[in-house]
Amino acid sequence: VLVVGAPGEAEFGSNFVQQVQLWDKTCERAQAKTIRIGLGPTNALSDRDLLKQALDAEQTNNTAALWLVLIGHGTFDGKEARFNLRGPDVTPADLAEWLKQIQRPLAVINCASASAPFLSKLSGTNRVVITATRSGQELNFTRFGEYFAKALADPASDLDKDGQVSLLEAFLMASRHTAEFYKTEGRLIDRKSTRLNSSHRT
Repeated sequence: VLVVGAPGEAEFGSNFVQQVQLWDKTCERAQAKTIRIGLGPTNALSDRDLLKQALDAEQTNNTAALWLVLIGHGTFDGKEARFNLRGPDVTPADLAEWLKQIQRPLAVINCASASAPFLSKLSGTNRVVITATRSGQELNFTRFGEYFAKALADPASDLDKDGQVSLLEAFLMASRHTAEFYKTEGRLIDRKSTRLNSSHRT
């Protein structure tokens, strides 16, 4: 289930579509059934309702893994995180309730900013939860999702050379490329050497 959130600016929307296209290729190679939410025209049902409807319709007890991929922006107010959809947003508590019935293998990949709070709410037996950020305070647009989608499709990500790219391998490759991007762009702050006072903020 590929869920594309509210794009905000056009450049982000274009990036989200590119990520979906990469996922489409991966799903096609794996002969996986794919449900896309957030790309079509808006209708009587909000994207939040469409997501709940899609999860409610999934089989709950079989051996086939269910992957839920969130592509977009997130927010965090210090108490509750949200994945920003067109219309009402979705929270970790929402997803925890909707996924409660799912006993089959489940992977949740949240590629949005402020996604870390989804970890504690969604973690459980027979589940893998991956987030793009380490905390809810990381609110800037994330690059992780793009690199993760590319890593799944790249044979070079097959680190143990077993002929397939696992979630762990894709995560490791995406994390490495994300770190390289920020280092190359000079966007990382060395907090050890940064001093904050009343007249200097970063």
